[in-house]
Amino acid sequence: MDSPSPDDTVHHYEIHRGTTGPLTRLGATPGTVHYVAQLDKENDATATTLTVTSVGVDGTHSTTGATTTVNW
Repeated sequence: MDSPSPDDTVHHYEIHRGTTGPLTRLGATPGTVHYVAQLDKENDATATTLTVTSVGVDGTHSTTGATTTVNW
């Protein structure tokens, strides 16, 4: 995962649904754990992807993030 510039520290991480285009924000955490209360299946999808990005103290988001796929 890319991090904010070396002059910034990671302030928190954001969790989104999707990988490109408009992402759906599921939450944020200052630590390494975030509980997603409910993840609804979208239409007839067989899977969905979650993306985690880092956010610096100045609000700069990382350009890429770690992803994982949830299969239904």
